[in-house]
Amino acid sequence: MTTDGKGPVIEDWRIIEVDGTDRHLVGRIYDHPILHDGARAITSRLLWIDEAAAAARTQSRLYHLGRKGTGPLSDDWARWLDFMLAIAWRAKRTG
Repeated sequence: MTTDGKGPVIEDWRIIEVDGTDRHLVGRIYDHPILHDGARAITSRLLWIDEAAAAARTQSRLYHLGRKGTGPLSDDWARWLDFMLAIAWRAKRTG
């Protein structure tokens, strides 16, 4: 999956809320400059999203929106997300 070189695509994406204030996207990333294709990812803070235009802007970059995820996150995804958020929380508290 490629986007035309204009930024990464996030597939099977969902919006999650962290700490009751910040929203983020989670999904599988393709064509990202750092992550390998198909990697699970949670984005930086979501600034805006336009589903009609299939675009979202996070604090660090612009994403093309692929297919939106449906239903709740799987148990595997939820465990991964809990792990990643715990790491971020620890870094925030000690940083």
